[in-house]
Amino acid sequence: MTIKILGVDFRKDSVSAVLIRGSYKGVWMDAHAHVFLERPEDLEKGLASCIETVSGQANIANAVCVVALPSDQFFYRNIASPFTDPRKIDQMLPYELEQSLPVPADDLIIDFIPVSRAIPEKEIIPRLGKLFRFAFRAASARILTAAIEKTRLSAYLTCLKQFGFEPERIAPGGYALSLCLMHATDSPPNWLLVDADKAHTALFLVLSRTLTVIRAFPSAGLSPSVDFLLPLIQQTLLASGEETRIDRIFLTGGSNASAVVSELSEKCGLPVHLVNLVADADIRLKSALPSGWRPETGDPALGAALARMNGFSGLNLRKGAFSLRAFWGACRSGLLTTGIMAGLAILAAFAYVRVDTQILEKQLDVLNRRIDQVLTGTFPEITTIVEPLHQMRTHVQNAQNQIPGSDKKGQERLVDLLGRISSRIPEDVPVELARLVYEDGTLQLTGHTDSFNSVEEIKRRLEGPNSGFSLVTIVSANLESTGSRIQFHLNITL
Repeated sequence: MTIKILGVDFRKDSVSAVLIRGSYKGVWMDAHAHVFLERPEDLEKGLASCIETVSGQANIANAVCVVALPSDQFFYRNIASPFTDPRKIDQMLPYELEQSLPVPADDLIIDFIPVSRAIPEKEIIPRLGKLFRFAFRAASARILTAAIEKTRLSAYLTCLKQFGFEPERIAPGGYALSLCLMHATDSPPNWLLVDADKAHTALFLVLSRTLTVIRAFPSAGLSPSVDFLLPLIQQTLLASGEETRIDRIFLTGGSNASAVVSELSEKCGLPVHLVNLVADADIRLKSALPSGWRPETGDPALGAALARMNGFSGLNLRKGAFSLRAFWGACRSGLLTTGIMAGLAILAAFAYVRVDTQILEKQLDVLNRRIDQVLTGTFPEITTIVEPLHQMRTHVQNAQNQIPGSDKKGQERLVDLLGRISSRIPEDVPVELARLVYEDGTLQLTGHTDSFNSVEEIKRRLEGPNSGFSLVTIVSANLESTGSRIQFHLNITL
């Protein structure tokens, strides 16, 4: 089954869209578009231009839509939850975050992901418990939350709905890119993703292949420089813990990113790698990259589409009042109709099986009655029928034993000899047997046929190694007084 996914990445100064198509055979990148916005108010025009470009390259009908919004429009918090049940955490979050947010929690859509990174010295007891096969249930959970104002989310959804899109997933920009890098086999366990452009900068800290911290900052409208990025990186690492060590920095988003790689690597003392998602995530595309493809502008939208394609779970702000329950309302009548038709089909199949079973049972009863009639008609002495087949075999064997000559061991029964003779005489030779006498290995056969040539033909056919009769002698062959038949007498030596 083929699935099409449209990933849309909104930025304050641009809109990107990528259409991918996947099946068990592989992944194809069918179309890509990137549009710069002169003003933030031109969001709708930018999206329209992207959709028009993508539609001109490929068919986007029935495509699943996933969206990434500007990461600096979200509020991120790391908290410890007293619950581990996701439903209880959802109920607790508004009260827990109320005091640390600049807007009322009721005006926000909030989602969370667990942070499973543990401090090594605090893992001693659980490790001992696993060693001695004891189970320890966590009394609390560390989680990373992301929240966005409902008015902002509603504005983006309204814009998308004008073009016929109802996004299935909504997450911060760059988040899906970090998911794809986390699942890449060649990525180290500890790293930092820096997604920086002229409008904003977002940092995603991954420790032990788990996203632990997200921080986002607005930019001054200039291309990010090392002097701007270095303090943000240092603050993020220090805020996550003094013992935090990372192996690499991934850099994406900026048009001049390649210009700051070497200087940033020198000042941080770490290797800095420019993100190229197709290569870094080892994505083997079945198609060539679209013309004008640039990883720094296309990777965030591609990451959103690939995260959905590969089933990577995580943050999704399409929930609460903005969940996809409206789809149920739109499809309710169709689903109910389908359910009713399926129910009727099941009832019809059950009725058919029931009727067919009854017909077969009646046919079986008829066959059983016919078997009983054949048995009692052939052997009238049978009055009680228990096992018709066994009873018939027993009576047939008894009847065969009563045939003359059947009691002589090592010798054939007369009925079998007669069968052999009958099979050897040609069908076009008229024969009427009148007498059959068997004595001391010799069979005396008397009968009538139409001519002397027929008598010779009968002798020739019965005599020989193939028939099993060693010698056939014509004792006599006389024309009857009527002159129409020949009476013959044969001696057959077995």
